[in-house]
Amino acid sequence: MTEEIVQDAFLKIWIKKEQLAEVENFRAWLFILCRNHTFNCLRQLARNNHQQQAWITQVIQQAHAGETAPADPYYALLEEAVHRLSPQQRTVYLLSRRDGLKQEDIARRLQLSRHTVKRHMSLALQAIETYIRIHAPQALPLLILLLINS
Repeated sequence: MTEEIVQDAFLKIWIKKEQLAEVENFRAWLFILCRNHTFNCLRQLARNNHQQQAWITQVIQQAHAGETAPADPYYALLEEAVHRLSPQQRTVYLLSRRDGLKQEDIARRLQLSRHTVKRHMSLALQAIETYIRIHAPQALPLLILLLINS
């Protein structure tokens, strides 16, 4: 981000090169330009983080309330990734995430050891994360959500 701020500052200097003759103290002018641009970038970063957190909170609340997922491209991507899991991994993942069962309950229901259920869940999350990283690297909120619910 620092490199981008510096690059943007040089770009602004180049764009305003005709006005530089009017600047009495170039060093102070450059400092103010960089400071203001830095603050703008930090404000934008904070807004983006706030929006991502709000989205994650909404998804978690919907999951706990048992609501169906809205028509969101992230959900479609997640559904596609889950569909591509092996049958056993998909079953374990869905019992955990959609039905809210704990690993012990899943193990009892599927007549598997708790360690096997844990392994299937770990492999499922890895496969989903890999799929999302490849198909939508900008889907960071979804990856965070997956890690929160692990």
